[in-house]
Amino acid sequence: MQTVLLAISANLIVTSALKQILKWSFGRYWPETWTEGNPSLIGNGAYGFHPFHFGTRYESFPSGHAAVVFSVIAILWLSYPRWRRLQATMAAIVAVALVGLNFHFVGDVIAGATLGTLAGVYVARGFRLA
Repeated sequence: MQTVLLAISANLIVTSALKQILKWSFGRYWPETWTEGNPSLIGNGAYGFHPFHFGTRYESFPSGHAAVVFSVIAILWLSYPRWRRLQATMAAIVAVALVGLNFHFVGDVIAGATLGTLAGVYVARGFRLA
């Protein structure tokens, strides 16, 4: 259990760093404006990628929430196969909620889930959990 928790902690650091680099690299507007009057598709018809721009208005892609959730689920998936049905259900609920509540576009969630899953698998292998 301690190894799993250490792997999850290390994985969250890796995943957070990678997703922040990708957010800066892609610079995508949000589907809805939630804070600071950010431009958004629903709020004012703004859509698009603006690579290498800083600021919260450009941080929709990839979804950091999906990346973090899927990175933890990936390690738990490999460490505790008996609970895979529950893990898959929880990951699906988060993914659907992120899109359904207009926090992210579908592509944002898919990219975040992919990033988190890949990071989780590699970190789990590094900690010899898989």
